[in-house]
Amino acid sequence: MLAAILGAFACKARGPAPVCAIQVSDAREREEADEIRGESLLQELIEGFDLGTGRPPAELRDCRGRRVEAPRSGCDGAAEMTERRPTRPLDKGDLVISGRDGNEFLFWAQGELYVDGSALGPAGYARWNQRGFLVFEVGALHGPASHARLRREPLDGHHVLVVEGDACPGEEASCVRVVGLVPIVDGQFVDAPMRLRGGGCGGRATFPLIQEHEVTLPDGRRRRFRLQRSVAVKGGDALVFEEAVATDFDPKQPGSPGVEHRRASKERRLRLDQQGLIIDPGIWEDLLEIAGSVRPSERG
Repeated sequence: MLAAILGAFACKARGPAPVCAIQVSDAREREEADEIRGESLLQELIEGFDLGTGRPPAELRDCRGRRVEAPRSGCDGAAEMTERRPTRPLDKGDLVISGRDGNEFLFWAQGELYVDGSALGPAGYARWNQRGFLVFEVGALHGPASHARLRREPLDGHHVLVVEGDACPGEEASCVRVVGLVPIVDGQFVDAPMRLRGGGCGGRATFPLIQEHEVTLPDGRRRRFRLQRSVAVKGGDALVFEEAVATDFDPKQPGSPGVEHRRASKERRLRLDQQGLIIDPGIWEDLLEIAGSVRPSERG
């Protein structure tokens, strides 16, 4: 059957060859992919998924049979480490399908969940046919688990997978919106650490849209750091805009708006080559270094 599907596809000469061909019994619903029963589709996307119990295997594998592993967290090659939540039965809510354009779509099967509000699982770019769908790009995706949306955008002659969602480590009030970027090179997801323009490691291409940090100064005041980001990937360009402010508060004056200590902003451009993403340095770490400083705000 696999040979027949691939052979029929090859006769049409519609572009690159698929890496997987997956049969789905209710593929007639392909125009409304999210109507397909989530459990049956999870069985196809996660090798070894137990349809009876709804539980994923101890070791996640994609449709090619390859292990789905957490990405490297830094340029030292170490795997990203975060505490895993107890395994539970998976259902339709653990399957993300988005970006449908005619019969093409993106998928992400969230097979492992973590306490920081992220998930790990196989993801890919596929196209429906009469018997199921063909997968053309595939790999591991580790990103924000809640209300996740996927899209595929061109960048520097390649494509990048954009995942946007909420990371919710606890109550809903603690959720943080996160945008992650995964380069797609030669049909593979390459979730490698970014490189800084000019040299150095830029970490994973995972951008919380809000970050906060607070310290106590030697005189007893509190200094609050707040960073806001926006991430734009469209039309072949990718930009990360950052604006950060450090504000001092006197605990003896509750309700006071505080005094601005320092403010900074920067537009960071992203480029993509065969080795991954390249980015301009950011401002957050530099701002945090002034935690103990008492110098006034520098403007202009």
